[in-house]
Amino acid sequence: MLTVSTTQRLLREGMILRSMIWPVAVVVGTLAATIVVMAFLRPPREVAVPPGCDPELVAIFEGSGFTVHTVADPRGAVEDERVSVATDGSHLWARGTSTLALEVEELVRIQVGSPWRPSSMELPSLTAGEEQGRRICRILGMLFVMYGAVFGLGSVARDRDNGTLEAELTLPVPRWVGGLARWTASVVLLSLFYALSVVMLAAVIGVRGPGTTILHGIAAIGGSVAIGLGVVGTAGLKQGFSGPFAAALTGVTGVAAVGLVGADWLPIASLFGEGDGYTAVLISVGLGLLASAVYARRTGRA
Repeated sequence: MLTVSTTQRLLREGMILRSMIWPVAVVVGTLAATIVVMAFLRPPREVAVPPGCDPELVAIFEGSGFTVHTVADPRGAVEDERVSVATDGSHLWARGTSTLALEVEELVRIQVGSPWRPSSMELPSLTAGEEQGRRICRILGMLFVMYGAVFGLGSVARDRDNGTLEAELTLPVPRWVGGLARWTASVVLLSLFYALSVVMLAAVIGVRGPGTTILHGIAAIGGSVAIGLGVVGTAGLKQGFSGPFAAALTGVTGVAAVGLVGADWLPIASLFGEGDGYTAVLISVGLGLLASAVYARRTGRA
């Protein structure tokens, strides 16, 4: 019940919802808009040839997916921007830096038996694109990790200031239950939004190992919330929040730096590793339990 109540209170915070929704919307929206613009600006596969052009060359163009336009002045068609590439079988005219010009030149040289042929630029492989998607997910993951530290700190400091914490401590349950409820609510909420980010990026540009990426993100979020919950102590928004906040961010960034030298089993650090993510998730649960115990001890003293 405490977990559900904490989740509901987090969802009612407009600023919290905006902070989780906007990064996803901006990244995915920008990538989708870029793809649409690139597709719109991509020149059509058209080539202009003069009347009487070698029929075999025309057949080669059509077999390669080009639409062949017969015009009296191929060069003029390019200069007037009616087409982007034109040839008469011995000369080539092109507008801009389109790779279509290289394709046309290659086909012309094949037809005339030229010993040298240009190679058109190959598009990045699907694997390379998925790796780029994973890198974007890691960057987003670090953003959610920072959110996790703030959630861990803020959920205690805010409730201490508005009196909710005092009322909660009168309930006939162990004190660590309140800490675990805050950890669980924060991790579940942030993990759902992070998983949504990964799924949307996978749909737009592809992500290598989306399931593993999500697991590492969940582990990282769990670890960062535990750090925030563990260092908050007796701080409140009125009693002084900057000290614990700085300590939490220092701890989060320090653990993340460990991932650069390889630590696939450690939450937050595993975000940059190649492990399966299950070990990191289990360790993050242990950190959540430890942070709940620290919370119980400190609230008891407060």
